[in-house]
Amino acid sequence: LVNGDEIKVELTGNAMQTVGTHIARATRLTGAKAANYKLPANATKEYTIAKAAGSVNAPTGKTGLRYTGQAQELLETAAATDFGNVEYKLGESGTWSTDMPKATNAGEYTIYYLSTGDKNHYETDGTDSIKVTIGRKQIAVPQSRGTEFTYNGNVQTYDVSRTAEYSVSNNTRTDAGSQTVSYELTDKANTEWADGSDTSKTLTFTIERQRI
Repeated sequence: LVNGDEIKVELTGNAMQTVGTHIARATRLTGAKAANYKLPANATKEYTIAKAAGSVNAPTGKTGLRYTGQAQELLETAAATDFGNVEYKLGESGTWSTDMPKATNAGEYTIYYLSTGDKNHYETDGTDSIKVTIGRKQIAVPQSRGTEFTYNGNVQTYDVSRTAEYSVSNNTRTDAGSQTVSYELTDKANTEWADGSDTSKTLTFTIERQRI
């Protein structure tokens, strides 16, 4: 510009916001000295807008879950994104899905989550994760009913209230004397005794001698 002339250039196509290649074009010169200048024959400039990084807000996992035998949702609140959809998978070998993650068995689960992105944002890399635990179902420890047994010549059974969660062994006897009755959890992967253990529990079965 000559002698510090101030000239403004009016443009079109220079404020695009979508990803892709665009062309900005100079259409007119304005200013007090504009009549002394002219635009070049090719008054265009090509420019490119690249995709921006996507983002996703972490979900929160449920706490206090215990095994019920049924599939349970693992998240208290879902992950969130402004760019596309949220997808989850359970463990590294899981399959990505928009469904809220569920699990049945007791154990610790790693939940991966991502944003699928949109036309202007990339998908996140899928390495973000949280852990959620389903605890084992607690089973009441068998207790003696306080029944007194006396020798009567017949087979007698030491019985306590029982459930399908544990098995009972060595609980029948005929002669006077004592023996150990054992109780064993049938599914140690998903159940535990109410004291937090999963080893066998025992009670003593005693048949008293008959008075004559």
